[in-house]
Amino acid sequence: LVTVSQLFESKGIKPEPRSGFLYTNVLQKEKTQLEGEIKRVEGKLNNPGFLAKAPEAVVAGAREQANGLQEKLNLLTQSMNAMK
Repeated sequence: LVTVSQLFESKGIKPEPRSGFLYTNVLQKEKTQLEGEIKRVEGKLNNPGFLAKAPEAVVAGAREQANGLQEKLNLLTQSMNAMK
């Protein structure tokens, strides 16, 4: 899982002590992106055609991806709540 500090580093942001607004904007953007990715992967997993045609390894990979994205979203949400 990625910590908030790692998220900022990956985006080339050097956090400043008084930049709470910046933190909130970056975290909200990341949260929106994660929610979109989760929706896309879950759309695949809820598609009977995908489940019927895709190899089991691909379906398992999609499930693993959905779980990982959800864990990342949960951590991000906890971090955002802790900043309030």
